[in-house]
Amino acid sequence: MLTSTTVGFVGSAFDYATSFSVDFFIILALFALLVGYSFRYGKARIISLILSLYLALLIFIHFPYGEIIQNTVKGQLSLFAVNSVIFFIILIVSYIVLNRLIRVEFSSRDTRRWSDTILLSAFATVLLLAFSYHVLPIVSIHDFEPRVDLLFERAEYFFWWLLIPLAGLLFTVRR
Repeated sequence: MLTSTTVGFVGSAFDYATSFSVDFFIILALFALLVGYSFRYGKARIISLILSLYLALLIFIHFPYGEIIQNTVKGQLSLFAVNSVIFFIILIVSYIVLNRLIRVEFSSRDTRRWSDTILLSAFATVLLLAFSYHVLPIVSIHDFEPRVDLLFERAEYFFWWLLIPLAGLLFTVRR
């Protein structure tokens, strides 16, 4: 039998859960996906992914046919899709190359493994969010709320969002 206290608790729990924005769940899902990836495939692969994002950014920015594609493709969604495909092809090739070069494994201590996984996944999440604002304008498929925009949209912050994961790698990669 449901009492008014139970119904009130369930109602307030539902209100609390729905007060989070969709953006929070998108970011949380991306982070959880990267944590799972890191645990499943290891430290070398998540580090390869992070470094591949930097390499893909550099190559994508200097892609010689970008302007031709922008003039040919009509519509923001189509442009986002074409740019995403190009970026991810560059990312995959960069990842394959770097994955063959990087050989780092997690520490044998469980606490160190957990902390490295959480930190590296957080760095990759931040990097992907920064890229979604400045490299592949995600606004054409999802408009984040102003609080998230404030963190990632400003061009001055992009430098810092690029620097933080690199600095973080110094603390998580020890030989």
